[in-house]
Amino acid sequence: MSATSRFPCKGPVTATTVSPPYPGKSVSDSFAPYLFDCEYFDNEGKPIERAAHKMLAVDLMLSLSSGSAETVEPGKSLVMLIRPTRWDPDLERRLAAGDFQVRVRYHGPTKAIIKEIQRHWPDQPLTRVWSENVTSAKIPFTIAADPKVKLADLVWGKPENGLRAAVEFRSAASTPRGRRDTATGTFPYGSRLSPHIHIENAGDKDISFWSETWRQDAGVTLARRSR
Repeated sequence: MSATSRFPCKGPVTATTVSPPYPGKSVSDSFAPYLFDCEYFDNEGKPIERAAHKMLAVDLMLSLSSGSAETVEPGKSLVMLIRPTRWDPDLERRLAAGDFQVRVRYHGPTKAIIKEIQRHWPDQPLTRVWSENVTSAKIPFTIAADPKVKLADLVWGKPENGLRAAVEFRSAASTPRGRRDTATGTFPYGSRLSPHIHIENAGDKDISFWSETWRQDAGVTLARRSR
């Protein structure tokens, strides 16, 4: 992002949980989902629908309060690394091989969140950060296809009260072999797997449900069964 005047903004770095003079460390995968929205489109410009996530204001305030405030000098840029597929595993399945476009929006903490941070920590630098929106142009990108890989279909359970669910196992290895294993749904013995629960609205009404804010890492291992 570029600026024509000097102003502070929220960056994906944790600062208040470390001791000076250490400036903190980048935790983009943790903070970026609170500061950026990504819209995806197919090669014809049609939006790609995906699950919407909304965090409670008190949890959002507590999460952002440990971050740092970055200052952008006139004529300078602040570069941030964002990896949206790490924020939302649903994207891995929806962004299969093909041509796509993405539009990124930086929105910073809302004025209401800044006010809450100020109420608890009036001297926090985050109480003075920019809270407006800035949006990028659409950026095209391509995900190459592997002709030997066929995406495994999800097996859905019976709908209950408007919802149905499916379980998908994905390889925890960020390697070409791991991605092929995930796509085909076949894994060698000893693989580290991550279970992903898909929930779909199979009815004709909006459904809201609660999901815990904080999660711990969990995994399963595929092992050879004793004979």
